[in-house]
Amino acid sequence: GFNEFLDEHRDPKDIEREVLVKKLVHTHPYLGDTEAYIKYPLAHEEDYQDYFKPPVGEEKPLNPRQSKKVPSWRIHQIMLEKTKKGFYSSTDHSQLRTDPMMSQ
Repeated sequence: GFNEFLDEHRDPKDIEREVLVKKLVHTHPYLGDTEAYIKYPLAHEEDYQDYFKPPVGEEKPLNPRQSKKVPSWRIHQIMLEKTKKGFYSSTDHSQLRTDPMMSQ
């Protein structure tokens, strides 16, 4: 879609930097991934399906395809990030850091 087209023309270093920052937000220096406990990452997908309320005084609801609070392209990015697919496949924490004290 729209964001994938823009990502094709972005500098790959910018994309990797963005992914690294998101990765480091939930990474502990010794424990690794702090979000590894999430067994079902897409369990709360319906939280992103909120709609804007119609304007005051109007009874007719807004078009549901155009009145979502979170745009569809952002929902798709969030799902890719949570399932660690696409650019976010490099956020696997297994080889992020090995502590020399733990390997002995």
